[in-house]
Amino acid sequence: MSYSTRRTAEEWSKIIDSQSKSGQTISAFCRDQGIKEGTFYYWRARLQESEELEEEGFIKLRPQSAVPGIILLRLGGGLELELPPDYSPSALSELIRSLRC
Repeated sequence: MSYSTRRTAEEWSKIIDSQSKSGQTISAFCRDQGIKEGTFYYWRARLQESEELEEEGFIKLRPQSAVPGIILLRLGGGLELELPPDYSPSALSELIRSLRC
């Protein structure tokens, strides 16, 4: 594989799993697979963080609204909730608590 290959999170998960089952060091595995070691470590940390957040019942929120300042909550099942940028943090906290029920 070349260094410029783009991979999905699912592909990285499989690569990381393959390395752990291979018995090779990360350096040797990355060299054999044509993967940059730094990229391997980045994805391993990123996927571990995602798993930890999911285990705790949280999801990571990233701003992705087309309108600057809008708070966009993706609720799953294709549902999205857009809130104005001046939405009160305490009201947002209460809203999130009520959605978890």
